Amino acid sequence: MGKVGLTFSGVGPNVTKRIQIWPKCPYRTYIVDEQLIEIVVKQISEDLKTENAFIFEASPGRGKLTKALLEAGAQRIRAFVDEGGHKFIDDLKDLESKYPSNLEICDSDLIEINRTIKKDSLKGTSTLPALFASVPIHSWSDPLPVKMIIPLTPIIETKFLRPLFIQMAHLTGIFTCGRAQILTFVSCYEYSYMKGNAEQRNLNNYRSSSVLYNTFFDVEFLAEVPWDCFEPKIGTNSNKLKKQKVSSAFMVRLTPRKDLPEKLPTIYWLDYIFFVQQAMTKRTAYILAFLEKWAPGCGPKLIKFGIPHFSRFGDLNPHQFLDLFCELITWEEFSFSNFRMNSEIHE
Repeated sequence: MGKVGLTFSGVGPNVTKRIQIWPKCPYRTYIVDEQLIEIVVKQISEDLKTENAFIFEASPGRGKLTKALLEAGAQRIRAFVDEGGHKFIDDLKDLESKYPSNLEICDSDLIEINRTIKKDSLKGTSTLPALFASVPIHSWSDPLPVKMIIPLTPIIETKFLRPLFIQMAHLTGIFTCGRAQILTFVSCYEYSYMKGNAEQRNLNNYRSSSVLYNTFFDVEFLAEVPWDCFEPKIGTNSNKLKKQKVSSAFMVRLTPRKDLPEKLPTIYWLDYIFFVQQAMTKRTAYILAFLEKWAPGCGPKLIKFGIPHFSRFGDLNPHQFLDLFCELITWEEFSFSNFRMNSEIHE
């Protein structure tokens, strides 16, 4: 799907007024445009009437998208109402009364799930399991148990997205019940990191997050849409956003790679994250020299594996990073290397 033009319907004045008065949630955004809602409904499932996955909707606002999903035949929706969303709770409850077996309202901020994980860990609470109540636990190779709709703004996108790698490695957070697919909206900057690769020869856009996104997820571009399709308006009250000059949102779908455990056992996922983050700290670093510091004498093995003498980490594509790491963990000295000790401290 290509770029959506400027033919989107306008936002109703009453909706705009009610959303704009939310004083405690300036960094949340809500899908309010009718045409965009139609696109999201089509992208979340080919046939909602036969869709078995739970649909988790973050920041539903007044519930325009929620209503469209229900009318299209969605069987199980869990709408997560953040603090600012309490202004519209009556609208959602009206929907819940009409679809009592299909809609459940959850008083929790799904976008802040990383904070929920930390809170449970520090205070011994069990908030996270409650968010996934009645969702069966699936193995990684099973069909998707949950599909999430997460509208993000440029200010909070990294706060939600970057911890996903650690959550997946621990099989916690949004991956508590198995693979969870995410349909979200990001700025052009985060999208450039998602699609960054060595072929582009642009190290400004090719970061550790680029490698991790493309290792752990299938990243699909769905549409480019104006920020006017959301409320509150993006960039009106933030100097940071004005500096970024954000004009469009990129609609993307992140689907955890089903075959990843076959390539890299789950016990090594945290090690891999640490490896990529360290290696891409200086993307121009020579691979052989860098790894010799962690495993002295490994140079000949790397050359035999196919790493040229003067190859840099910024020259490796995500799949090459994964292949290299899979080779490293087969070495006998891996368990006793400086890398392994540093990785355990990092965990």
